[in-house]
Amino acid sequence: MQNFSQIGEVPWPRHFNITRILQSTTLIYLVDPAKIVNLKNEHEVAAQQSVSLDCQAEGNPVPTYTWTPCDPRQSVCQKSVLHFQARDQSVYAFTCKVENNLGSDKKNTFICKLVKTKLLANGFPF
Repeated sequence: MQNFSQIGEVPWPRHFNITRILQSTTLIYLVDPAKIVNLKNEHEVAAQQSVSLDCQAEGNPVPTYTWTPCDPRQSVCQKSVLHFQARDQSVYAFTCKVENNLGSDKKNTFICKLVKTKLLANGFPF
């Protein structure tokens, strides 16, 4: 019985001369369209606090990122992570778009600003 090692899905006998295999083998490039694999739907943040929106994607070639809306003076708009500070609005919406030459994907995420309410002694807000 021969010993085999795995390279991807193809079994290779260990006794083969690797140099000879590499010289006579056609290179295979694995390619995948860009796809978002993880982005939280909603983030909660207190007023004047910062939040990092993390858009995780996969693809081959490696996808590029675009956040909208994005203020380039406050954050880098072409990276997987967008840093944002909540101001006056109570809800913010952002879109992460990833793309490579094989395809694109986009997903929305929302930031909800937490509102502090004062309670009366009986537990009701005033």
